[in-house]
Amino acid sequence: MDQAIHFAADFPWRSEVALGDVVEAPRTWDVELFARAAHLLGRWNARSTSPAVLARSAFPAGYALRMYAERAVPARGLGPLADDGLWAHPWLACHADLRADLRRLGSCIPAMLDRLDTFVQAMPHGDASPQNLLVPADGPDGFVVIDISFRSPHALGFDLGQLLVGLTHAGHLPAAVLDELADRILPAYLDGLETEGLTGLRDDVAEAFALSVQLRSGFDAIPWEWLDDPVHERDVAERVALARCLVGRALAHVG
Repeated sequence: MDQAIHFAADFPWRSEVALGDVVEAPRTWDVELFARAAHLLGRWNARSTSPAVLARSAFPAGYALRMYAERAVPARGLGPLADDGLWAHPWLACHADLRADLRRLGSCIPAMLDRLDTFVQAMPHGDASPQNLLVPADGPDGFVVIDISFRSPHALGFDLGQLLVGLTHAGHLPAAVLDELADRILPAYLDGLETEGLTGLRDDVAEAFALSVQLRSGFDAIPWEWLDDPVHERDVAERVALARCLVGRALAHVG
């Protein structure tokens, strides 16, 4: 049976539980729930900065994101950005400015990765989207987390990326709310760090959040294969809006 990790709102412990035993509470992902998740992720990440935890990784800081950025992003993101015919598609033709911004950021990928390695590192969840943070009926103030991935140290703030974009990827949250949501989950996450004694990291975490989510989800936000299917016109527009949100936040930190 698949395994999951449970952590309660007061965060006194974590333990493995059988995923088949988890009964989810009927809870909508509203701003309050996003903030609670961000706070607890901050606490979890703070506790995962210890040398003993980091030493359990066989990989250096930023390894998993670096592999994704160097191997997947060129094919899934940078290649399509270079395709003039693709960007002449009626659904994309009016977004030349977005294309230009993405290409500018694409040239900065090595510098972005190096910059992320300079920040405080933690062992993250790795895929902390709402779909992987289950609210259990017998403990609705906490979460059961599943599908842990990207198992190498990453900069504090990395886990906020999937929390932000997960429901938009799934088509359940409009991209128009993402900027406001990002501005709510960042301070909640910082509060979680501070609860565990990590202070004075606001600027670093904000930058790491913006750069890492761009690398993970910004370059390949648009599923190019949808361009051939009329049923996906609205979906593509949402993904364009998602890309604009992430690009705008990343550009604020790239000189």
